[in-house]
Amino acid sequence: MIAHLADVHLGAKPYQLDFRRRDILDSFEEAIDRIINEKPDLAVVAGDFFDTPRPDNDILIFAVRQLRRLTGRGIRVVFTYGEHDYPRTRDKTPVELIAESVGDKIYAPPRLSFRGTIPVLDPYIVEFDGLTVYLAPYIKASHETRKKLMKEIMSSFESDRKTRTGKTLLVAHLAFETDFPFAAPLSSPRLLPRVDYAAMGHLHKPSTCIRECLDRDVTPYAYTGSLEALRRDEIVDGGRGFYLVDLTGDEPVLHKVKLESTRPQYVMEATVDRLQYQIELLVTRESKSWRKRPLIHVLLTGDREDRVPRGSLARMVDSLKKKFDIHLRVEYYPSKEPGEPRTRVGAVDPKSILASLIDPENKYKQSTTVAGLILELKNALLEGSDEDVEELLAKLSGYERILLEEESSQATLDKYW
Repeated sequence: MIAHLADVHLGAKPYQLDFRRRDILDSFEEAIDRIINEKPDLAVVAGDFFDTPRPDNDILIFAVRQLRRLTGRGIRVVFTYGEHDYPRTRDKTPVELIAESVGDKIYAPPRLSFRGTIPVLDPYIVEFDGLTVYLAPYIKASHETRKKLMKEIMSSFESDRKTRTGKTLLVAHLAFETDFPFAAPLSSPRLLPRVDYAAMGHLHKPSTCIRECLDRDVTPYAYTGSLEALRRDEIVDGGRGFYLVDLTGDEPVLHKVKLESTRPQYVMEATVDRLQYQIELLVTRESKSWRKRPLIHVLLTGDREDRVPRGSLARMVDSLKKKFDIHLRVEYYPSKEPGEPRTRVGAVDPKSILASLIDPENKYKQSTTVAGLILELKNALLEGSDEDVEELLAKLSGYERILLEEESSQATLDKYW
């Protein structure tokens, strides 16, 4: 039995809210409790264990204490790396340091190294009691280099697998173009080595492909998702948690372990005059299941001229928080200029203009996508949303040619930033 976790992001503080930082620690501590109760043979973390490669000391101490609870009961832990785990310098990763301090029950390979241009994969293939584990880390490089290297790594794993007997497991931090079209290092799950199960990380929403993948002669895989929804667009029904994976049969059997300590989160659209009514309905319908005060993300709709003054809105939000014992995040959406009609037929589209400036000869079909990402990045920078900025920069990293080959690109960025 294997416990599959990913994207824990210890130390993250979504929306700069202190209680959200604590929520992530609570969820991981509960996950450790549940793993101890289930007694799997191995726990794997498919990348982004920490939110930053330089976590605070209190986060490091917390992580060591929790992992020692597993190793003290004989449960091994295996890590691969996500983009958040790598320091900018050639230093060891914090997960490596923890592995050295805790003991031989934790395996964290060194940073990926190269002999010339060939990745050194020896420390990324490990064996535990007849189970061969292949570790595929996130590779910090240009999109084209990342795609080339990851394809080579998967081919090397497949060649090694053919020499093995017993069960095989892939632990990978990556996405496919079929699921995540921006900067994905693999075009399709068909490029995975034919292992018994692929424990995936990187996507924060849980998803599985077991029986349908086997029917298509593709390696069965699953994304367990992050233990907490770190952004409002990651909120899903069905709760958060991790997977217990049974590999004893001919195909993997997944059991979702749903965590009870995760904070309830909701997204609602409302106008100012209906906000209290909609919150009251939500509280009446859902409050019996809440173990923590919920976090409600409110998108206030309406024209700009309908907005209430900032001070009045703040007082209304404070009143609603106290009345219903909830957390509220409120933002206006969408914004419109005073007097702007609700529907603009034939209106100028900034994204189309930006796309034409980036790619005046219309050489690249992705130029509109790039333009949209640039405009989203501009808004994220203005709003100070670190999570959005980081994700958008990662998405843009796959389109260097479009941004750099055109002489007009820099002028375009300067104009629209």
